[in-house]
Amino acid sequence: MMKTRRLAFGAAPLAALLLSAGTASAGVLLSEDFSGAIPGGGSSAGGAYSAGPVPGTQFEVTEDNVDVVGVLNGSNFTCTANPGGNCLDLVGNEGGGAIASTPTFNLTAGDTYTVDFGAVLQGYGPGMGFTSFDVALGDQSQLETLDGTFQNFVVTFVPLADESGAQLSFTTVVPGDSVHGAVLDDIVLSGGGVPEPASWAMLLLGVGLIGGGLRMGRRGASASLTAA
Repeated sequence: MMKTRRLAFGAAPLAALLLSAGTASAGVLLSEDFSGAIPGGGSSAGGAYSAGPVPGTQFEVTEDNVDVVGVLNGSNFTCTANPGGNCLDLVGNEGGGAIASTPTFNLTAGDTYTVDFGAVLQGYGPGMGFTSFDVALGDQSQLETLDGTFQNFVVTFVPLADESGAQLSFTTVVPGDSVHGAVLDDIVLSGGGVPEPASWAMLLLGVGLIGGGLRMGRRGASASLTAA
């Protein structure tokens, strides 16, 4: 009887192959601490910015107005996460405001996008009042609430479908009062890791090896039956 030599190709070898191939690491898509903001007009020393770009930053005002505050803009408010720089108050002097990124992003379905930022309700102590605001990336949004206690937020979005021209935005839902709102600082958007070209090549190679192994197994089994 002729002995056959079989090659085993299963899920485990393929998984190891794909892990060795790796994927592109998630990168920083946007980083803004508002320290480059050019002082505007308005009632505060930092300046109130109405509809349109906030000069020197990567954001624009899309609703009512906002204030850029901090030592660099001459205001008496010290930014918790950026004491030597600026931060942005989502409530200017006309009620709740909103901002959106001027860069836009092409989002890939199934990829993970993370928004890291710090926030505090200006002019309030812990437990003295609250404000709420929406954080949105394209079609997805999440409601956040805070008081006078500084918080570090990490918001994660996983798009269900590809989306082009998406903006990162922050919108006041409930202002603290007519002049105090969520003060945002150190906003970082990251994500969008996709397989590198080398990874795709190794994936195709792995699929080819599996197919070849199965064909060789079938030929070996047929030869064994013939010899018997």
